[in-house]
Amino acid sequence: MHADLLLTARHIETLGRDRPGQALAVTEGRSAAVGTADETAALRGPATVVHEFPGATVVGSDVRLHPARNS
Repeated sequence: MHADLLLTARHIETLGRDRPGQALAVTEGRSAAVGTADETAALRGPATVVHEFPGATVVGSDVRLHPARNS
């Protein structure tokens, strides 16, 4: 299976990892893998969209938005 999106950066910080990665693969809107560019290279396919941020630090999160209501 190939990733829909592959994001590369100097550092990719995620919860649950003791070291930053340099690549993040996303499949069907969810993180599929985080690691080095070599570790995620097998997930890159012909239709994979690639975004490169060579000097950036990317911080991953799982954000769910909920509407605020006036009380």
